Amino acid sequence: MKNDNLKKIFEMSVEHRKEHECGAYPYESASILSVLVRASKSKNILELGTGLGYTAAVMASGNEDIHIETIDRDKEHMRFANENWQELGVSDRITGYLEKAEVILPTLSGPYDLIFFDGHVPSLKFLIEFERLLKKDGLLVTANMFLRDATGGRSEEHTSELQS
Repeated sequence: MKNDNLKKIFEMSVEHRKEHECGAYPYESASILSVLVRASKSKNILELGTGLGYTAAVMASGNEDIHIETIDRDKEHMRFANENWQELGVSDRITGYLEKAEVILPTLSGPYDLIFFDGHVPSLKFLIEFERLLKKDGLLVTANMFLRDATGGRSEEHTSELQS
């Protein structure tokens, strides 16, 4: 897969977000996420927040043994994501769920090597599901974990409770 194709999806996501004022931010550190996936030898990945499919495409590139399940509630975003994955030739490695994460998470069995949460700060209900779905020594990566703000601080406290 060419970096030009990934760059195209990234730029498309930026333009889409500006035009629609939606939350389809392309994850600017996707290349680092790709390194984490390779370094951890992650094969089974769960992503929350598909957007237009950029991050899933980055993770799927260069690893034909990977499978990504990704959740997004926006029908238009998922349509664009599926088109992008088809064009890039990675659609056979990615399963997209069109629904709220709260509905899909309880139906999943995992275990996942890596969970990528690309939303706002994860709530306790998500953290509980992540603990259930993530394999022992798996990786949880969050895009927007602001630990010092009012919401993030509460999530940090709950995370500590789960580890006890």
